[in-house]
Amino acid sequence: MSERLYTGRWNDANKPSPLRVVPWLVFLVAIGLMITWVLLSGEARHPFTIGIVATTATAVFLWSVGANGPIWTITSFLIVLVFTYLLELVGVSTGIPFGEYEYATTLGVQVASVPLIVPIAWYSMAIPTLMLARSLSQRPLIVLFFATIGLTAWDFLLDPWMVGEGHWTWVNPEPSLPGLDGIPITNFIGWIISTFLLFAILDRLPRRKYRPLALPLFIYSWQWLGGALSNLVFLGEPVVALYVFVGMSLLAAPAIFTQYVRFR
Repeated sequence: MSERLYTGRWNDANKPSPLRVVPWLVFLVAIGLMITWVLLSGEARHPFTIGIVATTATAVFLWSVGANGPIWTITSFLIVLVFTYLLELVGVSTGIPFGEYEYATTLGVQVASVPLIVPIAWYSMAIPTLMLARSLSQRPLIVLFFATIGLTAWDFLLDPWMVGEGHWTWVNPEPSLPGLDGIPITNFIGWIISTFLLFAILDRLPRRKYRPLALPLFIYSWQWLGGALSNLVFLGEPVVALYVFVGMSLLAAPAIFTQYVRFR
């Protein structure tokens, strides 16, 4: 299967623009919210959780408009939101594919028991993950492998934090992975299946020409290293920190190396 490069209507941001700094500024706001979140506790964290997701997703969206063009960006945004909302709706209704769980009311507005911020959270990391996976290979199966592993590994960070904050609960949390009490193994199996299907759809979108992926790499690496450090130092969860560091490094490390070699 050949790589699809595009320069036409899908990519209408070929000229340098000072607006390229805007996504970075938005993500700096997200970083500030993350740091504040770590320093707070209890219910005081809840609005910051929503703010972190919203600002990160906004940064990703704005970056993608500049790098991939508005048509690609809007199409990918809608794909992720529709796919993941339906996925979560099936999940809370039937327990498939993650296991039985339910959301609390702490994540803002819900539609049919699914907080609207949840599909946005999926988007905030799905696009950076796809971009990094695509930078490693032109072969779709390799891209799907790294993207699936990369986003599933992020859930080693996401689920312990969100379950710990009471944003969702599992009906049957056992059996679980060692050190990840309260989160069933079925959850991670469901993530592997779901992310594979999501990226199989997203990877049908045209590929862009090779360019530096500074912001997607920074966002993913911040979640990787910042998440591991926060769990180790501030949250007292060394096992979670180990899962995050090892799991997310499977995509982050080769992506960093690839970007360094290609654009040094």
